[in-house]
Amino acid sequence: MAYWEQTPMGRGYETFFGYYHHATDYYTHRASSWKGPDVCGDVVDLWNTTGPARDRNGTDYIEELFTENSLGILDRHDPNEPLLLFHSFHIVHSPLQVPKNWEDLFAWVPHPARRKYVAMVHYMDHVVGLIVAKLKSK
Repeated sequence: MAYWEQTPMGRGYETFFGYYHHATDYYTHRASSWKGPDVCGDVVDLWNTTGPARDRNGTDYIEELFTENSLGILDRHDPNEPLLLFHSFHIVHSPLQVPKNWEDLFAWVPHPARRKYVAMVHYMDHVVGLIVAKLKSK
């Protein structure tokens, strides 16, 4: 956990949707470690502005939730007003997890970890494209 001053809200952001831990499971949103149980314990680490995102915990692939959140902010934003949108990708970070349909695109990559990594980079590129398209449409 962080002190208030260290959080996005404590640093002046109006909203925040994300986590504080460095390696969160992409599906359960629990703090994880590639070595096994995390030193923080079995905690869910997904936050919405000032409190736990209990209604979103464990509901979908974390990058999908982040993408929906960012695209929703862009949908609701008045283009006549200034906007700072900071979409920080968790993807291509441990644990290596990606939806099966994205990994299947790279079935030809023989090494399982590399295949997941390549699929995660491809997923991230896709999301960047969605955000850019949304911005252009505004």
